[in-house]
Amino acid sequence: EYMATGRPILYLGKGLAADFLDEAGCAVTAAPDDVEAVRDAVKELIRDPERMREMGMKGRALVEQHYRRDKTMHALVQAVEEKLSGGS
Repeated sequence: EYMATGRPILYLGKGLAADFLDEAGCAVTAAPDDVEAVRDAVKELIRDPERMREMGMKGRALVEQHYRRDKTMHALVQAVEEKLSGGS
């Protein structure tokens, strides 16, 4: 939901979520237990407002392309109909 707002993300975490956000180009990530990395990530965002804007736009575009409610509901309805009709 936050990506849909068009704002950049500061994600404090590791693993698949951090990898996904890095690949999408919509976040700066840091390990939550690494105080210096968190500080540097915040500074990185503050110093470059244009990059912040671009990151926000990338997040918003990702949501609009892959996670729109109408597309998600359509896929859900199709999956349910397939199950009900005996499909796998």
